Amino acid sequence: MHQDSNRYSSMMPWGHFAVAFLPFLTYRLLRQQRLPSRRVTVFLFVATQLPDLIDKPLAWGLHVLPSGRSFAHSLLFAVPLVIAVTIFLTRGDRATLGALFTFGYLSHVFADIYDLLLTVPPDQWQTTYVASLYWPLVAIPAPEPMPFVYYFTRISPTRYAQGSLGLALFAAFFFYPELAAAVGRRQSPVKLPTDEEPTAANER
Repeated sequence: MHQDSNRYSSMMPWGHFAVAFLPFLTYRLLRQQRLPSRRVTVFLFVATQLPDLIDKPLAWGLHVLPSGRSFAHSLLFAVPLVIAVTIFLTRGDRATLGALFTFGYLSHVFADIYDLLLTVPPDQWQTTYVASLYWPLVAIPAPEPMPFVYYFTRISPTRYAQGSLGLALFAAFFFYPELAAAVGRRQSPVKLPTDEEPTAANER
């Protein structure tokens, strides 16, 4: 058995955001040549944090779940949730947000266990946190409760770099208009429109 198969492979909140935001940003720039608006960026950020926002308080605070990676991390809950949210947003002519929510939410679920999926044989997944995908049909190997600060002590340089990049990108795109005005930047050689700025084609 893989020696790390039962370890709680943690990812910090900004790491989850970076995992979803970087591909989304690349897609927007390459396919649409538009920067995501701040509202869309915040929407994606919330979607990437939602599994932990549900499971962690219920497991660590109220103790009604066996693990901080169980109910909201299970595909038995996640799939119906993203379908319901997508249908709701599509009826409001916001189908793009539905797809973005699905991507952000599911990226969190699989980012938590991608290393186990790649390194542990499938016949041993049920002994690892891959079991969270099928909870409550499969029991989850819950670790001993740890103080929240414990997970900060386990941040590796790779995860720290990933998280720092995610935070930097979030700050850059969220506060860019204010920062540009503060330094007196009036024009940019290449100015990409955002969702909040209509293009010339849209104005016709």
